[in-house]
Amino acid sequence: MKAIFLCFLLAWFFVSCEKEPQLANASTFSLDKFEQNIKAFYPPGVTGYSYAISYLDKVDRYGAGGNARISADGLTVYTAETRQELFSVTKFITAIAICKILHDKGKTLDEKVVGYLPANWKIHSSYNDLTFEQLLSHKSGFSMEDRSFDSLRKMMNIPQVSNSYNYNNANYALCRILLPYMYRGKAYFQSAENQNINETATAWEFRSLIRELVLKPSQLQYYNIADFKDWNHQGSTVFPYTRYYLNSDLTVPSAANTDDVLIAGSRGLTLTSYEVAQVLTAFENKKLLNENWMNEMKNKKCGFDSWVSGAHGKYYWKNGGWVTNSGVGGETIIMIFPNGVRVSLNCNSNRKLSDQFVGDPSNMAKAYDDAW
Repeated sequence: MKAIFLCFLLAWFFVSCEKEPQLANASTFSLDKFEQNIKAFYPPGVTGYSYAISYLDKVDRYGAGGNARISADGLTVYTAETRQELFSVTKFITAIAICKILHDKGKTLDEKVVGYLPANWKIHSSYNDLTFEQLLSHKSGFSMEDRSFDSLRKMMNIPQVSNSYNYNNANYALCRILLPYMYRGKAYFQSAENQNINETATAWEFRSLIRELVLKPSQLQYYNIADFKDWNHQGSTVFPYTRYYLNSDLTVPSAANTDDVLIAGSRGLTLTSYEVAQVLTAFENKKLLNENWMNEMKNKKCGFDSWVSGAHGKYYWKNGGWVTNSGVGGETIIMIFPNGVRVSLNCNSNRKLSDQFVGDPSNMAKAYDDAW
């Protein structure tokens, strides 16, 4: 009887601790309140959305609301299984893969980029000292921002400008080519270079490596078919993919997701917020990188935009967004908090023209701080 009672007490203790994450000062945080803050704040400003909150070693809360598709045949709800493009949150996952290979090769972020570029590219000498840290923290000095293979090849033959901070999508688009060369070596792609099919060869290899290096160890159930375009685990061609909107004026024509396989790296990965939270969980539990590399990414802003100095410490974040001239688009954000809590949020609309809502880190930080 005593043994049974003891087991009951232990079970109650661990469940209670999970529901009330704490910091060193013994302040109590409510996952329930954090979830309610998200559900109260974001839905009025978006057309469709989903969120997922992870704590310690699992995704603990998740949900969705609004509409995924608005068309002549009616409405389709946005659910927890609705996938959408992550936009620049893709960079976080790309950075993990790059850092993982550097670690496996015994290298650091000081490793030079030039040694992993195609052998038949002409590289301007000003890039001889360009490091992966500079590339991943947007200090490359690139003078172009295009993402296509040919544009990146041209860019690398143009002299470097100031290597001060300048957010540039070309930095992570170049990783689509660097990652396969880092993993396979230059000799592996010699035939593709000779046949002028290196664009597709590296893009497909990049997709495969993202799946194997990041999504698989994050335990995504469908990691092997995750893609940089619309995809679904049901295999149905009539699956109701979400479209993208201007929430303040739904008469503005919506837009569909694009096929970004050949321009991936800086954007394009299409996942649910739950699947992103799985990656965050694996990252924070050192299933993808060790603690030193994890801190390198955070503190050197490699795969992260920055951090919020919140009421309970540093909240590391990365956001993403896309908008057309008419205001149609979407936003995403991830944030990692100091008490084992992380959050991912996707939405398929912009609140209004020239406005950031979901992607504003101060909004998510407030939802978290108000949960104490």
